Amino acid sequence: MKERRSQRIKGGIKIVLQDEGSSFPGTVIDISRFGLSVRTAHVFPTYKEIAFILKIGGQTLALRGSVRWVNDHPPQAPANTVEMGIAILAPLPEFQDLLERFSPSV
Repeated sequence: MKERRSQRIKGGIKIVLQDEGSSFPGTVIDISRFGLSVRTAHVFPTYKEIAFILKIGGQTLALRGSVRWVNDHPPQAPANTVEMGIAILAPLPEFQDLLERFSPSV
């Protein structure tokens, strides 16, 4: 198995994905300084740029990302959900600081 570029923090964190005035709830499966894996009922096309709101460590951060992959049939997932990999575009310093508090090796 290919080793990941950076350490991941396991999720369970709630997220709101936003696109063209609509919002879609989701759950973060894992997160790193470069991206996150999200489970949601809404499918976005690959390379679609989206906004998202992440609540972690008592803070709310508004970020932008680009969908990199979509798994229509994630293992052990509720019916009618997909898992998506989202690359974070221009991460805020507050986001990097927050991740470092949760895991110094991220």
